[in-house]
Amino acid sequence: MTRRRRAIVPVAVLLAALVAACSADDAALPSLESDERPTSSAPTTAPAAGPGTEGADGVGDPYYPQAGNGGYDVERYDLDVDVTIRGTDHLDAVATVTLLPTQDLSTFHLDLLGFEVASLTVDDRPALFERQGRELVVAPPTPLRTGEQAIVRVAYSGTPGSTGSNQGGLIGDGGWVDLSDEWSTVIAEPVGAATWFPSNDHPSDKALVGVTATVPAPLEAVAGGRLVERRDEGATSTFRWEATEPMSPYLASLTVGDMQLADQPGPPGIRILNAVPLDRPDMLDGAVSRFPEMISFFSEHFGPYPFADAGNVVVPGLPPLALECQTRSVLALSIMDGGPGDTTADEVTAHELTHQWFGDAVGPAAWNAIWLNEGFATYGEWLWLEHIGGLAVEQSARRAHNGNPALDVPPADPGVDELFGASVYHRGGMFLVELRTLMGEDRFDELLRTWVDQHRFGVATTEQFLQLAAEIMGVPYDGSRIAVLSDAWLRSGRLPPLSF
Repeated sequence: MTRRRRAIVPVAVLLAALVAACSADDAALPSLESDERPTSSAPTTAPAAGPGTEGADGVGDPYYPQAGNGGYDVERYDLDVDVTIRGTDHLDAVATVTLLPTQDLSTFHLDLLGFEVASLTVDDRPALFERQGRELVVAPPTPLRTGEQAIVRVAYSGTPGSTGSNQGGLIGDGGWVDLSDEWSTVIAEPVGAATWFPSNDHPSDKALVGVTATVPAPLEAVAGGRLVERRDEGATSTFRWEATEPMSPYLASLTVGDMQLADQPGPPGIRILNAVPLDRPDMLDGAVSRFPEMISFFSEHFGPYPFADAGNVVVPGLPPLALECQTRSVLALSIMDGGPGDTTADEVTAHELTHQWFGDAVGPAAWNAIWLNEGFATYGEWLWLEHIGGLAVEQSARRAHNGNPALDVPPADPGVDELFGASVYHRGGMFLVELRTLMGEDRFDELLRTWVDQHRFGVATTEQFLQLAAEIMGVPYDGSRIAVLSDAWLRSGRLPPLSF
């Protein structure tokens, strides 16, 4: 995620017993008010619950305890979305969620904000459901059994939006963004996937995602993965996108707009497709034109590009920010439209591309490890800036070491209000430059390549990264220079001095 001003600031009545169990102490996300209007159309009576347990209403994330859900893993989301964009945005949608229970479940939760839920089935049989804030609580007709795949189908409609909390400085803490009668997009980090589809909204549960979007002609719809079908049917057009690698829910994307889709030659085995405003074909020039070179350059340092598809979506009307949606980053036109000599577009494009390795292929196990996303992406933009003849990596680190009090925040646990503060970006990046100085460039690149290779399409922790660094250096972690360095840069309050 890149967030910039102008200077770079790298960027769930089911049963009475169920209600008592799930809502008496229903802790909301920090500062999130459960003020969504009741939208349940569930029956008011239910059969005996039978054997099984109630799935948890969150995974216990230290910053967003109600994000995600317990008792199952999602294998796949199939989203069929009919989008009305002129006037107030409106979705008529069916989400098919294929999940695998990790325990016997008499009830389970999905995350969903707003919307009217018209029907819900589990394995093609009607199921009872109840809305409790962002929780969609489901009682299947028979309990789900551990290890037996279940298919949940939710038909819903209404106005998408954001979580409405504004924590961390994002657009309403992330979600669907209505930009105009011709543009809408999704900036879902950290807990905004639930603003447009029912999900297990936490990065730790990755799944395949397919998006079929029907939009008013002549608008286009772009999501992650590959465009596998397009149908133009008079007043509407339908686009079907398929991702071939699993992703965290917040990285699923959909942009609707008056845009041009353009293929771009890329490294062997990678299909690049960019989307830019129809009236701004020049956005295919500049930084976007250098995108294939960026992929090749970063592959030398980070290992092979992790996905089959790549690209960018340049969106007008957004404030100056960008999000590393998996395989196809969303970039605000306001930060891509620089003048001569302005390297911001290159830095932002490189930052979001670096995220495809660090944040997308390897995600944070919990949101307090956000520096594993943003510190790495900041390092990537510094690396690219050096490559194109700008400041050396060490010079960029020194420039970022500017006495900003926001840097006196430990990147490895910045707190929810500083989730996207300067420290996780700049101080996280500075730590990586310090670590590179300690290890040497060759071993540091080996560390990054091994990190991605070991955790590809999964999630990981700060501790795992530091232990791997020590392993590659051939030293025990405890008491090592790596431990001393990480304590000072990642866990202490005051910003330490640079060693170079």
